[in-house]
Amino acid sequence: MTEQAKISLGVSIMRGGEIFGEVIDVTVPGATAEKKETLAQNNIGGVKTKTPGWVDWDDLTFTINYIGSAAQSTLLGDITKRKSETWLIIMPPSFGAAMFSFSGYLGGTKPATDGSDIGKIEVTVMVNGSMTEVTAAGAPLTTPFFVVADTAVAPNTLTPSPVASATDYEYEITAYSDSTAVTITPTATAGTIYVNGTVVATGVASAEISIGSASGEIVMIPIVVYQINKVPKIYWLRVVRGYEAGP
Repeated sequence: MTEQAKISLGVSIMRGGEIFGEVIDVTVPGATAEKKETLAQNNIGGVKTKTPGWVDWDDLTFTINYIGSAAQSTLLGDITKRKSETWLIIMPPSFGAAMFSFSGYLGGTKPATDGSDIGKIEVTVMVNGSMTEVTAAGAPLTTPFFVVADTAVAPNTLTPSPVASATDYEYEITAYSDSTAVTITPTATAGTIYVNGTVVATGVASAEISIGSASGEIVMIPIVVYQINKVPKIYWLRVVRGYEAGP
């Protein structure tokens, strides 16, 4: 029944507790078994028979829009570490709790630009072993969910739209024109919380996160609640440096 089909717009890629923003062109690994012939001269009718051999998983490939962030610089440098890490391919919230998990090695990072398109990084990850489907839901943020505070302008609490909750995953926040950074104080009763890729304790403010140098600039800040073998909850905060000065 095609009425049950859902678009996969909004797939996320995570490495450990770090989520990659600006992701496009995700190709999920598939598996192929080698074909081994089991033929013999007495096969009935002279028809070849086969059995599966080794199973090989394709690479995960995806592309990131290059924005020169610290996380992207780290990714580019990690190719020489040859380190096995947990990678997650997380389906959008419309699929409920659904993701694919595997251990893998960073196999390739290639900055790409032709002078007429946006800058990109092409990423390849080698699957080490098998990929598994996970459908157990992880814990969400809990009341008061998160608080965004301006570090320079008082009153310093910034109001998200929509109002913060456990089940809304995208927010718009407008800072003052004379703002330079924000902190985020998340709350969750279970799991490990990552704010912008860094572990933050529940009820404790994050380190300052820069929101740009001019009015109109936009910064995307993720909050992730992560539990092992469960689908993480991912919240995106779109923070815009506004055009109105603080009071």
